Formats: sequence, C-alpha cells, structure tokens
Amino acid sequence: MNYGHFSENGREYVITRPDTPRPWVNILTNGSYSAVVSQTGGGYSFIGGPGYDRITRADPDSAQSDRPGRYIFIRDNASTDFWSVGWQPVRHDYDWFECRHGLGETTVASTVEGIVGRITYFVPLDDNLEIWRVKVENTRKTEADLSVFAYVEWTLGTSYDDLLVREVSNTFNESGFQDSYVYATKHLWRRPDSASVTLKETKAAGGPKFIPETLSANQAWGKWAFIAMGLPVEGFDCSREAFLGQYGDITRPEAVTRGTCSNSDGDGRDVAGALSTRLTIPAGGSVEFDVFVGVTLHKDDPSGVVARYTDPGIVDEKLTALRRFWDGITSKVTVDTPDAEINRAVNIWDKYGAWISSQTHGLASPARDGASVVNFRETCYDILGILPMDPYAGKLRLVEIIQHQHRDGSAVHNWEPRSDVGTRTGHLDDAVWLIFAVTSYLKETGDLDFLNDRTKYYYSQSPASIYEHMIRAIEFLLSQMSPRGLSLVGPGDWNDDLDQAGAEGVGESVLTSMMAAWALSEAAVVATLRDDRTRARVWNAKSREISRRINTHAWDGAWYLRATDDRKDPIGSGAGAVSRLYLLPQIWSIISGAANPARTEAVMASVRDRLRTDLGPTTLDPPYVRPDRHIGTITRYRPGLRDNGGISTISGAWLVMTECILGGGARAHAALRELMPSVRSLGSDYDGEPYTHVEFLRGPGSGELGRSDSSWPPGVASWVWRMMTDWILGVRPDYPGLRIDPCVPPDWREFSMIRPFREAIYRIAVHNPTGVERGVRKMTVDGKTVRHGHAVPDFQDMKVHEVTVEMG
Repeated sequence: MNYGHFSENGREYVITRPDTPRPWVNILTNGSYSAVVSQTGGGYSFIGGPGYDRITRADPDSAQSDRPGRYIFIRDNASTDFWSVGWQPVRHDYDWFECRHGLGETTVASTVEGIVGRITYFVPLDDNLEIWRVKVENTRKTEADLSVFAYVEWTLGTSYDDLLVREVSNTFNESGFQDSYVYATKHLWRRPDSASVTLKETKAAGGPKFIPETLSANQAWGKWAFIAMGLPVEGFDCSREAFLGQYGDITRPEAVTRGTCSNSDGDGRDVAGALSTRLTIPAGGSVEFDVFVGVTLHKDDPSGVVARYTDPGIVDEKLTALRRFWDGITSKVTVDTPDAEINRAVNIWDKYGAWISSQTHGLASPARDGASVVNFRETCYDILGILPMDPYAGKLRLVEIIQHQHRDGSAVHNWEPRSDVGTRTGHLDDAVWLIFAVTSYLKETGDLDFLNDRTKYYYSQSPASIYEHMIRAIEFLLSQMSPRGLSLVGPGDWNDDLDQAGAEGVGESVLTSMMAAWALSEAAVVATLRDDRTRARVWNAKSREISRRINTHAWDGAWYLRATDDRKDPIGSGAGAVSRLYLLPQIWSIISGAANPARTEAVMASVRDRLRTDLGPTTLDPPYVRPDRHIGTITRYRPGLRDNGGISTISGAWLVMTECILGGGARAHAALRELMPSVRSLGSDYDGEPYTHVEFLRGPGSGELGRSDSSWPPGVASWVWRMMTDWILGVRPDYPGLRIDPCVPPDWREFSMIRPFREAIYRIAVHNPTGVERGVRKMTVDGKTVRHGHAVPDFQDMKVHEVTVEMG
C-alpha cells in the first residue's frame, strides 16, 4: 500500500496518508533539545536524554496509537465541528492531507471544510525549544469564525515515574499561567547520581562492575517547561483533566468541544499545556502565528524567550539558519551513480541519519523511549558518519569515548549522559571499538599528533596519552583469553544477549577473537607510524596467533563456530541434532583476515545458501525455539525476532564489506540494496519509515517476514553510509591519503564523487569501460599519473583536485 513518496529533489519524504503502518517519525535536534515528531505531530521532547529530562509525554502505547503529541485543534464556531491539523488525535475525515519530513523540520498540513491548516515543526540551532510555525487559511467564500487550541502533555523529568507511579508523581507538579504562557515544573527529581555508585566484584572476564543506583533525594527537577503562542491568548488550561474533561478523551477534549479553555491551574495535578485563541478569517484570508514549547532553568526565563521570539522575523531567521546548516552538511561528500537510491541515501538521508544519531547519542531513537543509556560501541560507530563532514566534531566525540575507558583498559559499557554514571561490564569488544574509533579518526585526518594528546580515564584525574589508552585497550583484550588462546565471552560479546555463555569465565567468543585479531593488526600499523617497532611486531604476531587459534579450535567443517559456553560445548555448530549457522563469525573471518581462501569459499557458500533473504541476511539459522540457560537471552526471543533469526541491518552492512573484500561488485551492490529502507519499502510487508534505517526486520521464522523493529537505531546509518562510500564506491581514507578501489556492478560504466579530505577537495570521476567489478587500471590526479596501488596524494592545500580513475 502506498503511503507517500520522496520529493523531486529527494530532500523530503512526502506522506499522503496519515494512517501509516506505524508512526513514521522525524528527529529534530540541535544536540541539546530534541523532538521526536511523527507524521501526525505525535511524539515527545526531551533535553539531553529522554529518561531523566523528558519534557513532554510519550505513553507506552504511543508506538501503536501515535498519541499524545504536539497538537493544534481547530473548532468551527458556527458548526461546532472540530478537528486537529495533523489528523491525530481527533482523526477527522480530511479533504486533503500531507506530511513532509525533511532535514531538521517536519510540516504537517490538511484541509477540512475549506480550512487549510499547516504546521512546520523545527528546533532552532541555538535554543532549547521547538517552534511550531502555524498557518490557517480560509478558502471558503464566507468568513470563518474559528477557535484554535495548542496542546501538549508534560512529563517533567523522569519518564519512569510518569509511567509507573503517575498518580504520586503528579503531586509534585507545579503549573500555572503568566505573561501569556503556561509554565510547569516538578519538585521531585529521581536520577542516577555519582555519589551512589558502588563497586562490586564479578567473575572472570567481567572485572569489577560499577552499579548505578537510583537516588531518591530531596531535590527538584530544576527546569521549567513552557508553551507559548504568538497570538493574544484568550484561555488556558494547566490541568490535563480540565482540558479533556472528567472521563474525557484526547480524541474529543471537553475544552475544544465547548470552544474555550477553563483557565485551570495544575498544582499537584496531571499537567498539560493548553492555550486557546479565537480567529476571524475573511474569505480567502489567512492567519500565521508561532507556538513555542521549550525549557529554561528559572521560572521567569520563558518571559524573555517568548519576548525575543514574538517578532516573526526572528523565527524566519532561525529557520533560514537551520536550512543553511543542513545545506552545508549535505554539500559534503556527494555522489552521482547509476543507482538513484544510492545517490539519495549517500547525499541526503543516510548522512542525515548518521548526523542525528551522533548529535543525540542515539537516544532519540523511538526504540529507546524512556531510556537514557549511551552505549560505548554505538558511540564509536557514530564517529564513522560524521568524520568526513566534520572531523573536529568527530574528534570531540572520540575524546568523550576515550574518557569512558578505565585504567585497566576496559570501558564503561553504558552510561547515563546527565550524571555520567556508567556500568563496567567487562565486554571485550568495547576495547576493539576504541581502537577502531581512534584509527578511523587518524585515517581521516592524518593527525598523528593526536596520539600525544592527554586525557583522563573514567573517574580518574590522572591523564594519559591517547596512545597509552590504545595500549591499555590492547592489554585488556590480551588479558582476557582462554587457555586455548581465544577471547572469553565474559558477560556477552558484540551480542549482549549471549549473556550466559561465559558467565563463569570459561566460555569463548569466536567473534570477539576475530575482532581482536583485526584490532591488533590495525593497532600495529599505528605503532609502526610512531616508530614503536617492538609493539608493532608483538601486536602483529598476536594477531596472527589468534587467527591460528581460531582456525584450529573454531572451524566446524563448513563454517566457524559462534562461541563455546562455560561447559565448553560449541555454539553454532553443524554437528548434533540441530545444525545451527551464525552469520557474524563467517563474515568477520573474512574482514579480520582469519579465513584462508578455501575456508572463505566454504563460509560464503554456507551464508548464501542458508542465511540470505531478499531483505538481507538472517542472524542465524535455524532460530532457537526454546530457551537455553547456558547460552542466554538470545534464545528467549521468539523465533525470527532480533538476534534469534531476525534480519540485522548492521550485520548486513558488514556483509556488504565482505563481498567487496572478495571483489564481487554485483553481489555487494545487491546486498546493499537489500538494506536500503527506500528499497525495502517497495515490499508489501515492510512497515518502517522509507527514509531511515531500522535495527532489525523480522526473519522467516517469525511468520511476519519484513516487519520492522526499532527505527533510527544508533550507529546503523553511519555503517551503511560508509559501506556505500568506502566500499562500493571504494573511496577510503588511509594514512597516506585517499585510496580508491571501487567494487561495483559490471553495468556501472561511470560514477563520480566529491570528497573533502584533509583541507582539500577531491573531485573523483570513475570510468569502467570494460564493465569489470573491481580493479583500477589507471589513475591520474590533476593530469598526473599515480602509481598503481598508491593513494591519492595528501595535498592539504585548500584547493580542488581532479582525480580520474579508469577501472580494468
């Protein structure tokens, strides 16, 4: 069923039906204030994180009901009929509806009985508020007498209390009306606090663990939310019950039905922010005004904010600045290929998704809902998506990541950004991703002096060089090995749901072993560049040794094992009653270089035969059908869901890399297209947004193949974006400069890229006259031939350089 389409320039997704299969949202953020906005105006807002600094409400069923949200109600005072501009929550029949999700803004519009309503939602770059730019137009032949209501519901701080103990939580609310706006705050705030951190010992491979406890202290939220309107306010409500009516419903609020608010206060009540005014619009006329929803630190601060924004010219300036910002972002790293879907994804939507994830730490993903937990590995992934566009922003995020490493080389696996309280679980792959993040920055910037910069460890005042942090990460990886020389599973590896396989400190992770071998070889290159030849030799030798151990102990005849558990039983073996194949160790055996050519051919044959679907590869086959307490949570998901046989987008991205490493351009391109939401949406069963990625699709074992789970997932857009630019198009940053090694379908005869890199711009034109899938026959830079296998020179001269590549 068709719910919409991309605009002609690709910068907007135009939804023409409001009843999408699930809420299709946009994320509006300036990195501080964030608003999740659905196609009907649904969603919620927060500052910092949605768990402890939630501003507006999201009910548990909002993913299905798409309520509550940010609403403009319109009442025709002559007929007493009323509706909401964004369809929800009234769901009135429309003559016309449209939602345009764009970069940093969303516009919802509709026509009912000759009244056209239009709302553009956006978050300015430099203020902690969202702006609703509203226009009401009368296309009737007679004058229209209308009442207009702006409405939100408040959470005010900790979302968990609002969901679990709302009746008690409401008694701490203060809300009222002053200076033309409704204000609200909560006089109790429940948050994690560094003073409540305790230290507990865990079993081998876990290390000590920081356990954050919830601190219920005698303190207030310390912020004031407000809603204001750029028209004279004729009525207000601070009480949700007063606005909706006793036994009332948001689909038919009593205040809207009556035609006026009741001027209720909200002290000690379930609070809302409602403002009403009356408009008389002549035939053919229109009225424009703005609504402001935001948060300040003091009760009287909204007065100054509202006064500053009362001038519509200020709002125009903010919206213009926002659009210029996104023009700047989208102008960096642009491509022109024979595949229009790739062009739109690289130039606009995957770039947008990567930037949004980085700015919000992934916390704005609707799947996170009330959680304010930043994940170490996902934050490392986010760096991928911003480095080519803003290396300095990537550097700042990288330093933040490194500051969550402990002195022993382990890392804070998750932390709450408001208090910076985190949990040290002992996940070994966190150390891998620290190495990955540092080397990604060095390859992009060539800034080897960064390794000498000094920054602290987590909860430590003693700084160390970035290179020392890398050394500690490697040492931690090597300290957590089994007697057979493989990495331990510990509390879980890349898949946190493999959480019982190594609970006793015996189980081994084949996947982490492969990742460790890869990280060691990457770190060895850095050591060589620093002339630290001893470490380079040791780390390269360790990498090779781990690969030998993998091939000795983890090869199962046709594929690699996933792990062993604490009983030393294999996980993901072809033997026994169930022949179970896991995806990730097969593709990582190739990414890491552990697999020899014969085994590479065998594992890829297994993957293609058993795990491929038209929507991407499944995580494993067959799914678990009953829980296994020796393996963990992965076995408790229903078959075909998430890691138990679902279709993981990030795993699919790694498959694209693998196919490129093997030189199969057609296969790599096909695998990439399977991941793209715009392509997936062409199928009848896909229900996710066509413009942004989801974390998982349900797999064949679920009975709901193609149904999506968890949109706007952190890190995923970054990986898919870089698979397109770095591996399909083959323009990869490396220490000497840009390496160009395309891997494309044979019918791609030419494509181009504009790539900023180290204070220069490279205009790259690739020609493929004989239709090969991989291989560069000739390359010139500014007309001069570059020797085979060499990188494009690193000019750093603020100039534009013409690069011509001929495949063959």
